[in-house]
Amino acid sequence: MKNLKNKLTKERLTAIAKITGASYSILEKHLALESPTPFLKSQEQHYSLKESIYLHDDFENLLHVKLLDYGAKFEEDQLERNIGSSDREPLELKISEIDYKHQKVVLEGGIYGDLLHASANDPIAKFLIAGFKPGDYKKLDLYKTLTCEAYLLESRGDTKLSFFTYFTAIESFAALKIQDYKSSVHPELHHALEHLSLDDKIKIAGRESCSTDDLSTIPAWGDVIGEFKKAQKLRNKIAHAHSRVEVSTEQVDSVFYCLAGLIAIMNSKKYDFISIRKHLFP
Repeated sequence: MKNLKNKLTKERLTAIAKITGASYSILEKHLALESPTPFLKSQEQHYSLKESIYLHDDFENLLHVKLLDYGAKFEEDQLERNIGSSDREPLELKISEIDYKHQKVVLEGGIYGDLLHASANDPIAKFLIAGFKPGDYKKLDLYKTLTCEAYLLESRGDTKLSFFTYFTAIESFAALKIQDYKSSVHPELHHALEHLSLDDKIKIAGRESCSTDDLSTIPAWGDVIGEFKKAQKLRNKIAHAHSRVEVSTEQVDSVFYCLAGLIAIMNSKKYDFISIRKHLFP
């Protein structure tokens, strides 16, 4: 149990990708070496660099972007950053902004030398990207898009809204499982099913998905539901509180553990902590 919880905390993105179907790609993009510094033809000087890289042709939605390397591809497996006129001030770049809504990455840095000479070396930036290819994100079930939104909110440090969105993903997942279950029961029961409490929806969905009347036989169920009840109590406190309620990163970890556990148990038939961990982190 502790190993699973630690993995879900430290390697959140891997689990998010498994749950939602997001893919990882290494992408190379040409650098124009755009500079706000006034250009002097054939003059060597320090140039500040600020460049926008657009990824919308490659990705419909972004979860994570990491700058792996940059420079001119003089050799097949290596990028050279000394493309200006000074070994002391090679090309230096870092990510200063990621616009997830518009699939844009802003790079900032600098270089010393003749900018035209440096640009003639056709420098590139190499990125590791997690996200969804065009057309894929629109096909996701609601609980998956909510999971992605919660992760991005968490990445920005908005623990309260992230917690709330992960919890809403649990509600959406339970509603989807009940919707599937409705097809196997008499239509007169549909209204009653839709208006059950969230606790009861999860119990019914769990029994149906696991083909058991006794959920205590599912090794991971008790702990996952125990954490769910804590998360539900906090969620209700936030929703009805008249004063400010703080949400810790540990509480965000807890609600995500509930979400990941319920999905693994019901969708993938992984009933114990070891099989859930191996499923989420293959």
